[in-house]
Amino acid sequence: MIAERTKEIESGIQGMLCLLESDPSLGPIPIDPYSMGIGEMTVEDLSEAEREILWRVACSVLKVGFDMLSGNFLEEYIEERGDQRICVTVYKTGLSNVFLQILKFPDGQTRWLIGMNRD
Repeated sequence: MIAERTKEIESGIQGMLCLLESDPSLGPIPIDPYSMGIGEMTVEDLSEAEREILWRVACSVLKVGFDMLSGNFLEEYIEERGDQRICVTVYKTGLSNVFLQILKFPDGQTRWLIGMNRD
């Protein structure tokens, strides 16, 4: 079951990367089952174990260290959306022109996005 899910996630992320390559003007895409076309769930709907699998597979495909301390940090900034202040941390990946963004919301939720630019 885990091996099958891992292959689905790998394939989904590869599909997202192809989409971004074909249209670099697309904004960052969330790394979640819904965006990958493999389910209706977002990251918030996943169990802790499922999020861990998603994160590990994403890091592997994007060639980023799990701990994010391997020299991939680029910048951190605050984005204001209405009355929310969202902390955005940007990392380079091991793939050319692909960036990973981690968004931390005031309510504690975290979202991961990939894009062809840092914004």
